[in-house]
Amino acid sequence: MIPTTLISFTVFFLLSTFIYLPVLYFFFLFFCLWSFLVCWFVGYYIVEFLNPNTVFCFFVLGLFPTSTVIV
Repeated sequence: MIPTTLISFTVFFLLSTFIYLPVLYFFFLFFCLWSFLVCWFVGYYIVEFLNPNTVFCFFVLGLFPTSTVIV
């Protein structure tokens, strides 16, 4: 039973280290950067076309945290 447990733990460790964690990290990084860019462009176009004051621009950007995914 001990060799089987060691083998299964080793397989689980290798899978979680080299497959699961990089995939989760990639998706987390991709969605965070993508939502940040979307929020940045939305704030930029609000400033360019509507010309509100800077406080309103920062208020609008504060409504959309960078961790949320905007579809």
